[in-house]
Amino acid sequence: MRAGVERLLTELDLHDVTLVGESLGGVLALTAAADLPERVRRVVSVKPVRLPPGPVSSLAW
Repeated sequence: MRAGVERLLTELDLHDVTLVGESLGGVLALTAAADLPERVRRVVSVKPVRLPPGPVSSLAW
């Protein structure tokens, strides 16, 4: 799913995007933003699922 979001942003050459996701979608938004910081301006992550300790989980919490 994340690859699809990243492909959409790059193929449409989108910049200053706000990604919004809930639960697993919140984690998807955070990780996509981490991979494409030049395209994503902000992320709204609503009730992201709890992940094992690591860089993404620290972003989510």
